[in-house]
Amino acid sequence: MLKQFSNGNAIVRFIACDKPIVPADDDTPLTWAMVMVEKDGKFLLHHNYNRMQWEFGGGGIEAGETVEQAAIREVLEETSQHVIDLQCQGLFKLYLRDTDRYEYGALYTGTIEALRPFQHNNESDRITLWQPDEPLDDPVSGLVEWTIDYLRKY
Repeated sequence: MLKQFSNGNAIVRFIACDKPIVPADDDTPLTWAMVMVEKDGKFLLHHNYNRMQWEFGGGGIEAGETVEQAAIREVLEETSQHVIDLQCQGLFKLYLRDTDRYEYGALYTGTIEALRPFQHNNESDRITLWQPDEPLDDPVSGLVEWTIDYLRKY
């Protein structure tokens, strides 16, 4: 196990890859995508007011959608930003305690050209461009912290 979170969820595996393809010997589904967006050396976060934490844009893959399309759509829905230069960095295999199941999520990186006006939505009440040493009013998601640390090392 790579990381156990306080809510019981865990990152059990991370597969670095440039295409979001689940290993052939693993029947765990790929259900979501997340994008670590950078602008001017800072990370784009949205405040998820349902979970009371700061997160990267991301979420579920809808029927008929590619993983890349889901990643772009989720960032737009949650942050009002248009991500460009999308690149797959790998796959998280997560254990979700509440549902007692495993699933994969794709990790992408990308950028934005300019910060666009933010639109409040059903998950996010604000956005910020953030550096990890800057204080925020609510915690940063453990998955965001782990991702930043991991990608800085590799």
